[in-house]
Amino acid sequence: MPSKKIIDSLVEYMLAARQVPLPTEVIQKGKSHILDSFAAVVSGSRLKPGQLGLQHARQQGGKETCSVLGSNFKTTPIVAAFSNGMSGHADETDDSNSQLHPGCAIVPAAFAIAESQQRNGDAFLRAVILGYDIGFRFHQAFEPRSTSFGATFGASAAAGALAELDHLQLCYLVSYAAQQASGSRAWVGDDDHIEKAFDYAGMPARNGVTAALLVQSGFTGNRDVLEGDQNIIKTYAPCDPSKLLSELGQRFTITSCLVKKYPVGSPMMETVDATLAMLAKQPVQPQDVERVGFDHLNRR
Repeated sequence: MPSKKIIDSLVEYMLAARQVPLPTEVIQKGKSHILDSFAAVVSGSRLKPGQLGLQHARQQGGKETCSVLGSNFKTTPIVAAFSNGMSGHADETDDSNSQLHPGCAIVPAAFAIAESQQRNGDAFLRAVILGYDIGFRFHQAFEPRSTSFGATFGASAAAGALAELDHLQLCYLVSYAAQQASGSRAWVGDDDHIEKAFDYAGMPARNGVTAALLVQSGFTGNRDVLEGDQNIIKTYAPCDPSKLLSELGQRFTITSCLVKKYPVGSPMMETVDATLAMLAKQPVQPQDVERVGFDHLNRR
């Protein structure tokens, strides 16, 4: 008997995640990261990437269904997810696991569907935890990819759970996520952090909600985009398909994510901590600083 296809195992897990008992630690981490992500959206809505996201949302208008945090208006689920995502990564206070920034994309996507379709808190929490698990595994399996690649699958999984898609619809969902999965590190050339907020959060949040709503409204697609005809494993080779299901249901990604103490990239957290510790022992005033050197980084 042939082994079960990856897509079937993946979808079965996505369906079971809606009601399977979760460890207490996972539940608590899920709640903490949701609150942290909301806080990042609110604070980021005051910075340029967030402000541009809000401006775009206002310009789009649309049916007043979903909250745009940091504002006094509502808009459609897709636009709300995009705007909240832009704010979520505006100031680098969103969570991370040093490989992926899950909260700034997955939480806005889940929030938009949960609010527009009146899902309860338990469903919302479970969808977010599921999104972290799926997004991280796609990121690892197709590494090296941009952060937005895995985040699109994570946001889609969370949105699909809240849209209550069935087995076949979830297969379609993964295919529509695959069609939108993209991104590059070109954002490093943007001095204003706007393209990075788009890549890490605004785009994948929008993609996830779009995929879920398209399928929910009747769109069909490839039933097996992972191993079927013209599958993405071949398209985006090299890929390690085994990582898509690795320890799924045993190792919850959200438990290895950190809540940032400082508004910097996660690799800089230790440096900032050490700098502040040194300054506590030996205070330095602005007038005492002659220069800050970056010569060793060979910056251009």
